[in-house]
Amino acid sequence: MLTVVRDTKNLRYYYKTYDDQNIKMLDMKKFDFNSKKIVKLHTLTKQKFEDVSEKLK
Repeated sequence: MLTVVRDTKNLRYYYKTYDDQNIKMLDMKKFDFNSKKIVKLHTLTKQKFEDVSEKLK
């Protein structure tokens, strides 16, 4: 399952998945829409955790 937000002014898509709540961004200006090649994005990723314990000092 995906949650997607479109920024039509800047031609960007932001998304997160059920399994990975980190927000990711696709910049549509970087794609060649005249290309005949089909591209895929695999969204099955694991949630990454950052240890911020040291920042509390």
